[in-house]
Amino acid sequence: MKKLFILCITAVALIAFTLSFPTTNASAASSSEKAYVKKASLNVKAKRSNSSNTVGKLKSGQTVKVYSTSYEGWSKIKYKNTYGYVHMQNLLFAEPDKWSKGVKSGVIKRAIKNGHLEPGEKYKIKKSPGAPGYYQLFVEFDGQWYRAFTINCKSGWYHG
Repeated sequence: MKKLFILCITAVALIAFTLSFPTTNASAASSSEKAYVKKASLNVKAKRSNSSNTVGKLKSGQTVKVYSTSYEGWSKIKYKNTYGYVHMQNLLFAEPDKWSKGVKSGVIKRAIKNGHLEPGEKYKIKKSPGAPGYYQLFVEFDGQWYRAFTINCKSGWYHG
């Protein structure tokens, strides 16, 4: 029985990892979050792609408003009178552990849809120690709690 349980957990983790790379926006928040540019010079792209046209440049320490972040890590920002995109790894969020609007519920819905959680399954979410912006989701099985996957609270990206 124990070997079957370990095999099932391993299979779920592998499936969760391979299916957790969607390409749509995690949140379409109408509000914005404050972030600072970490990189000395950061290109603002017209689309969510490194090969997209550059519409401007930001300097280190410059403040930006982030309106949403995609699963693959592109943050939509306001640049001058238009929207542009920068990769979130180049930003330092003012509140790194604050969940972006709609992200937590979106992750749970996606995890249920993808079979990583069962509807009504008991779970809890805890802050990942030493990892700003990351949380761990645990599920209960036979009275024991097991880590199922890690979640980025800004983009909704998760993996097991």
